[in-house]
Amino acid sequence: MAGLEELAALKAALEAEADPMSQDEDTPDDPIEGGLTAESQAEQVATTESQKEEVVRILLPHLAIAPEEMTPALSLTQAGLGKIARWTVATAIEQELKITLPDSEILNWKTLEDIFASIENPQI
Repeated sequence: MAGLEELAALKAALEAEADPMSQDEDTPDDPIEGGLTAESQAEQVATTESQKEEVVRILLPHLAIAPEEMTPALSLTQAGLGKIARWTVATAIEQELKITLPDSEILNWKTLEDIFASIENPQI
């Protein structure tokens, strides 16, 4: 999946931005983007990637395609995910990731990317 490549690119970019001469070893990283340190931002990306992998694991038994055919732009309908299976998948995602997905978002899922967007911004 492209997610691992994105994580590697983010890590490389963060390492390139780091200036080891300007920080003591005892001083935490300066906050970046919304108050996150480089380390916590990388952890957040890793968590999101593991959540995406979990979504794919949950989805696969409900799809009529091979795992290597999955892409973020994958049409759920063309992949064989029917309306009832969509709710089964949504419930499994909610239980596994301990999140709540709004019904309105689930109804609008058209692609795998739509599901990923839902898990990145769940209701609490």
